[in-house]
Amino acid sequence: MLVETASTNPTTGLLPVGEVLALPVRLLGRAATGEIVVSPAVGRLVEGWFALRAREGGLGTEAYLVVGLKARPSPLQMRSQRPLSQFVGRARELATLDDLLEQATGGRGQVAGLVGEPGVGKSRLLYEFQQRLTGHPVTYLEGHCLRETPQLFPTLWGLWRFYNARGVLLTARELGEQLIRLAEREAEPMHCMEAHAALGQTLLSLGEYIAARTHLEQGIALTDQTTQRAHMLRNGEAPAVRCMGVAAETLWCLGYPAQAVRRGQEALALVQALDHPYSLATAEFYAIYLHHYRREIPALQVQADALLTLATAQQFPQWVAHGAFWQGWVLAVQGQGAAGMGQMHQGLAAILATGQRVARPRYLILLAEAAGHAGQVAEGLRLLAETWAMLEESGQGNLLAEAHRVQGELLQQQAVPNVAQAEACFQQALVIARRQQAKSWELRAAMSLSRLWQQQGKRHEARQLLAEVHSWFTEGFDTADLQDARALLEVLSG
Repeated sequence: MLVETASTNPTTGLLPVGEVLALPVRLLGRAATGEIVVSPAVGRLVEGWFALRAREGGLGTEAYLVVGLKARPSPLQMRSQRPLSQFVGRARELATLDDLLEQATGGRGQVAGLVGEPGVGKSRLLYEFQQRLTGHPVTYLEGHCLRETPQLFPTLWGLWRFYNARGVLLTARELGEQLIRLAEREAEPMHCMEAHAALGQTLLSLGEYIAARTHLEQGIALTDQTTQRAHMLRNGEAPAVRCMGVAAETLWCLGYPAQAVRRGQEALALVQALDHPYSLATAEFYAIYLHHYRREIPALQVQADALLTLATAQQFPQWVAHGAFWQGWVLAVQGQGAAGMGQMHQGLAAILATGQRVARPRYLILLAEAAGHAGQVAEGLRLLAETWAMLEESGQGNLLAEAHRVQGELLQQQAVPNVAQAEACFQQALVIARRQQAKSWELRAAMSLSRLWQQQGKRHEARQLLAEVHSWFTEGFDTADLQDARALLEVLSG
């Protein structure tokens, strides 16, 4: 660019002359009304984003007409179209990527995150790594973030399902909240139903029972058989069945055993009308959970046998594993400790092989309890120690109060009972259950602590504690927990 001085002061009054002034005038002469025309230099800069058409002149291409937008290229695609500067200073990062590639091709696939501030060279690093893949037996795929297209909701839902199953619950919660916001903006009832069901399930796992119930009930309110059939075709499962099953579990935790049974029955009725085997397996699975909570062992055994039979016939490996675990649990509580625990361990291993890690803490607690019944107190405490690490890592709050209570019971079964620590466990279980407003867990913790206090001669304190919790309930008096509580209150009152 040439400039001329318009003042005696050399730092002011500089005016551009020559090409800078002539170029806009020349381009204007090449453009018709409503057209956008750019110079060759600008055209080279924007050709990755805009479709251009050359306009020839006496000296060759003098301008480019902007025809329209191109599909947005990725940074890697843009780099492949332009000269690149020398790549330096990233030898360590490339070596790390090479090592991960070697592990992946050797059968140890994994997910790696490449993070950093904008402009530090993440895309260039990936571009260089891509060039090194030649000759390797791998497929390279590139994706980019979606805007609000029709594919966004199922993509987010798939991510939620993955993270929820893996027990990465805080991430699953964020995705569930995104699903809610997206579905509400779309005003699409089918998506709203899926979103509420997803977030409700994650909130249950986190132990946020009140919020979980709210979302699950909203999802159930949007249920109809027509949309459920569409869901089955798209996702392989009727989400309302899972939503009702999770709602039944949530209602039991909150202290509504009778309402929980009704929700479970609704799930089974819906799946019978839909005639969909995988959804039936889902309903039977949650029915097992509810029978376990209500301590209905014969009914649980019937349901576990039905689930295993269906899952085996339909080749559903996930449900086969769950059915086998629960059959083992029945054996353990019926006195066949070694055989039952062996089958429970096998079932849990098969469940984890499907990638379903969220169930692991629950099943470890059940194994610990079974170990206690079999007189293997040290093994039970070891299993619980393994559980605490996972609960802390995932933030899982469901069954947290019960885990403390089971630990207290095991501590009392030691050759030399640790009564003080057992009492602390029962007290902690009460604190957690009250914070979560989980009345059923609170009742169990109160019964354990009341029995301990009874042994210590604190009958008045024991009765006062248990009576306060028991008096809250308005239903479910046919359940084993409430019947046991009533019987203990009568003993404490005598």
